[in-house]
Amino acid sequence: MANASIGALDVTTGRNPGLVASLLTRVRTYRHDLAERSRVRMELESYSDRQLADLGITRGDIRSIADREDLR
Repeated sequence: MANASIGALDVTTGRNPGLVASLLTRVRTYRHDLAERSRVRMELESYSDRQLADLGITRGDIRSIADREDLR
């Protein structure tokens, strides 16, 4: 049988190369987002309490700020 496929699934091998590429992209994006959250958290944690107060935040706010979607 020739290379028959349905959608992106190659029925001769049962593999879906688009699925693998999509998964790798999602993993790469997740790792990038995780690194960015860590960078924001570390930067904010390096500020003094006075500097944080000048920004209108407390140390307890740092994690939620770093995890916000709109900062990425």
